[in-house]
Order: sequence, then C-alpha cells, then structure tokens
Amino acid sequence: MHHPQETLYKAAFVTLIQGDSVDDFGPLLRTVRDLEDSFNHAHGYPFVIFSVDPLSTRAKELVASLTSGTVHFETLHGQQQFYGYGSDTQLGKAVKARHQLKDQVDEGDSKTFRFNARFIAGTLYQHPALKDLDYYWRFQPGTHYPCPIFEETKDPFYYMYKHQKKLSFSLTVREPTQAAPTLFQTVTDYIEQHPEIQSRLSQRDSLWPLVASKEDGQYTQCEFSSSFQIADLSFFRSEQYQSFFDHIDKANGIFYERWSDSAIQSMGAALFLKKQDIHRWKDIGYRGLGGLLYCPTNSDLWSRCDCRPDYNFDDSHACLSFLA
Repeated sequence: MHHPQETLYKAAFVTLIQGDSVDDFGPLLRTVRDLEDSFNHAHGYPFVIFSVDPLSTRAKELVASLTSGTVHFETLHGQQQFYGYGSDTQLGKAVKARHQLKDQVDEGDSKTFRFNARFIAGTLYQHPALKDLDYYWRFQPGTHYPCPIFEETKDPFYYMYKHQKKLSFSLTVREPTQAAPTLFQTVTDYIEQHPEIQSRLSQRDSLWPLVASKEDGQYTQCEFSSSFQIADLSFFRSEQYQSFFDHIDKANGIFYERWSDSAIQSMGAALFLKKQDIHRWKDIGYRGLGGLLYCPTNSDLWSRCDCRPDYNFDDSHACLSFLA
C-alpha cells in the first residue's frame, strides 16, 4: 500500500462489511465516495476493507474505482481467531442471551453485531493486514461526512501524529443499561486484579470520569462512539490494552449480554489514557447511523456543510463535562 506520509507514519482507512450484497455493499460505496470527496481526493491514503465473506471481482473493482489511494481487501471467512465466538464462549448461553435481549435493546438478537463488536474492540489490532499501519481511520459503512475537511483541519492523520494523540472521536453516546448490566463490574474486577491502575484513576488528567461518575462512582454509560474513530494503533496493540481486552473477552459479556465495541474501547481508554491523549474533532461534521449528528458550531463552516448544529444529537455535553 502507498502511504502519502510514509516517511513519518503509515495510515489507512479501515472498515468491515459482511459481503457484497446490495444492503451491505451500497452503504460502503456511499461512505467511501463521501470520504474521497470530503478529504481523501487531496491525499490518497489507502483503504483496508475487511469482509466476512469474499467479495466478487466486480465488487472490488467498484470500490477501487472510487478511491484515490490503493485498496487492500481482506476476507475473514475461516479466521476464527479474529472473527467469531471466543474460545470459551458457551454457544447455548449465547443463543439464550440473544433470545432474551431481542426486544430489549437494538441489535439484541444479532449474532453479527456481537462478532463485529469483538473484532473491532480487540482482535482487529492483531490482524496481519494492519501490522504495518501506525494510524487508522475507522469508518462505518452508511455514515456521512457533511462538511469538506479543509483548511482549518487539514490532515487529521498528521494532526494525530504531530500532537501525539492516541484516540480521537466526534460523538459520545450512552450504552443502554440492558445491553451491558455487568460491564462496569467486570472492569472494576480487572482494576482489583491490577492495583497499579487504581492510583492513576484519581489523578486530574484521568479519563476515568467518562465512565465513572465523580459524584457516586457509578457507571455513567458514556462512551466514545467508534463508528468514526482515528487512532494511534500502538494504543490498541499495547500489552496493557490487550491484557484488558483478554479479560473482557473471557468474561463473554459480548455474547452473554450485548457489549459494544465503543463501550469496551472507551473503558480501555478510561483506564490507560489521559485527557491530553484524546482529541475531539470539532471542525469535522459527522452523521452516524440512527440519527446521530455532529455539525460544527463554527458558523464560518456552515456554508460548505449540508447540516446545521441546531439538529445535533449526541451526549457529548453531559459525558465530557469533566474535560472542561
């Protein structure tokens, strides 16, 4: 893959789809086209497209025709260590959980959601397709970038490199209570097993207040949405994060409940990163799935956006008040 800033770092756009069916592939094409039009046509960063099922030659040609950079396609079919159940997941218990959550929470009965969550939360970062990358821009097919990423922001990858940021985001959301009733306890169990972490959580630069209320220490349900995420991959590959993910994986809350990748990653960030390690993209417009929207509040940008901040919908004000 060709990397525009190869002498400084290697970076790529990364996403996951199921296959080349119309319902799955159409949203991918729209978002790739969107990323190219709003930013990448001037830079030529490569794309890494993971698919659960092999893509047809025609599908690959369609994606490649849209991009200014190279495209690497990787099929996960048969790669159980990366995509699928954990090694000790009890399948009967997982099926029962999906049945019980079917009408309680979005994607409550979805096996695909859980496989995707496990992959994006932890196993992805050990995949050989990413081994040479320093940064990734993770995007979700079907999402939209309503503003050109132009002079004020320039190159987000370079911003991450220059300012040594580890994790960046646009929106914060809240994990539904029914989806993760034991997640917070599982994380606190990990802290008890690693007492060296505890002292860091009370420091002024800690991200722990994102997930644990300063008032009573209870789970806030807040998380950084990972559907638009630019990150330094060394964080997710680190021994400490992978140790944490292994603990999460063995707890099987992804399958016995419905823990999301956003929730798991945010817990890891709260444990190991500091305030100065993260960045929020205030000048990049983003429209997620399910009505989520962040439109820049800078009126100088509005003339080039197809959104307005009056319609912003996310929990950032409440969830990020501790950063002020």
